[in-house]
Amino acid sequence: MKIFPAELIKAIDQYTIDNEPISAIELMERAAIAITNRIMTLYPDTATEFAIFAGSGNNGGDGLATARLLAESGYKVQVYAIQTTANETAERNANLGRLVPSDSLSIEALRENEVVPYLNPDVVVVDALFGSGLNRPLDGFNKQIVEYINDSGCVTIAIDMPSGLMSEDNAENDTDATIRASYTVTLQMPKLSLLLPENDAFVGELSIVPIGLSAKALEGFPSNMFYVTSSMAAKMLYKRRRFAHKGTFGHCYLIAGSQQMLGAAILASKACMRTGSGLLTTHIPHGCQTPINISIPEVIIELDSDSERFTKHSSVMAFDAIGVGPGIGVNQTTIAALANLLVDAKRMPLVIDADGLNIISYNKELLRAIPKFAILTPHPKEFERLAGGWNNDLEKIQLLLRFAKELSVYVVLKGANTVIASPDGKLWFASVGNPGMATAGSGDVLTGIILSLLGQGYSPEEASILGVYLHGSAGDIAAGEMGQESLIASDIISNIGNAFKSLWSIRNS
Repeated sequence: MKIFPAELIKAIDQYTIDNEPISAIELMERAAIAITNRIMTLYPDTATEFAIFAGSGNNGGDGLATARLLAESGYKVQVYAIQTTANETAERNANLGRLVPSDSLSIEALRENEVVPYLNPDVVVVDALFGSGLNRPLDGFNKQIVEYINDSGCVTIAIDMPSGLMSEDNAENDTDATIRASYTVTLQMPKLSLLLPENDAFVGELSIVPIGLSAKALEGFPSNMFYVTSSMAAKMLYKRRRFAHKGTFGHCYLIAGSQQMLGAAILASKACMRTGSGLLTTHIPHGCQTPINISIPEVIIELDSDSERFTKHSSVMAFDAIGVGPGIGVNQTTIAALANLLVDAKRMPLVIDADGLNIISYNKELLRAIPKFAILTPHPKEFERLAGGWNNDLEKIQLLLRFAKELSVYVVLKGANTVIASPDGKLWFASVGNPGMATAGSGDVLTGIILSLLGQGYSPEEASILGVYLHGSAGDIAAGEMGQESLIASDIISNIGNAFKSLWSIRNS
């Protein structure tokens, strides 16, 4: 699914109207039906009361149409329509005219300098003031309404965008003039700002509802940003052939663990094998083999001559893909060993994580030694040490793109909506994952998953995207079984198979 800037969203709307053909008011009705269905899923009890604040533009029109549909479905709805002579659209006014007051539906105009009526905290507010076309901070009466809603204590559902939040750049925005939504129901596709961590307090729980925009326009209009859906991930899966053997699915080489951090090697190794690797050789310090032999007997063990850390690797030519970093430490001998590995692996599929990245960040001359098209998997602090700081999340995304392009690498920046940057300037945002995955060892699991996919012949782009999706999906399945608080990294590994089964079900449907 593509992510478009606001000006292209407007163009896609117009293309749909011009070429489907469909009238603007009919397209608004489609949107309202999708929004209403989502709201009714969140609140199936028709005893729920709604207060809908509708602006003067098309977002307000969506809200007014939603008010009518909710009332027709048996809900009690109070509409507060912003009364202004500025920027009123014909479609908004047409939907206002369609509202007929009844026992279920009340309408009240709100004008500047008038007192906003009291909101019972048990009422659910629907924010339909401003949508994705907003391009400046709210002020005056509009800011007053936003502050009033935020202070009401009501659960708030934002239509398309939390009012006051702009679709891309909010660096100069007024956070006091931005709705703090409990839920955001956005139309057709996510907007960039909805996926950035700094906007979490405004967005709440995000859902995307299709409204039937032109498939030709969605496919044809350009974008370098994508939201990775289940169908997108399912299309990437490689089908296993009947006469395949373990050699068909790659021999991976994992350099991980130290005497103090052997668990990282175990978790990454288990994840690699569970993701379908035919063979895995794990390089660990001498004397540490017993725990791995017990934990994962399927792994081939390669022992370093040192009993505490990684100091030297074997020939990499025997392997199909290499992973390095989880738990290896940052000792001087390990630094030298990693530098040698980067030289020897310059033509190999490679994933670098954790201490591998820490070593590079402390020894910046190694940045240029990273092989082209390698995959780096930092969390935000590790990325900051590698690339420098930023003032806001949009700057962070721009820095991520520059870093990936300048070094010709893929960067998987871990976190909520994990984002992947490619050397050719593309961004992919994850649609899966949950806060329960913010636990020790989760990153080691991701390294093992991506390494396995590389070894099986997936391209670095495919391995990054599919690996992140499998990791997040497995985490979501685990959280669904035991709750986010109880989730540990091993639970993610245990559900990799279920994540695959889910994707294959989609692929075969």
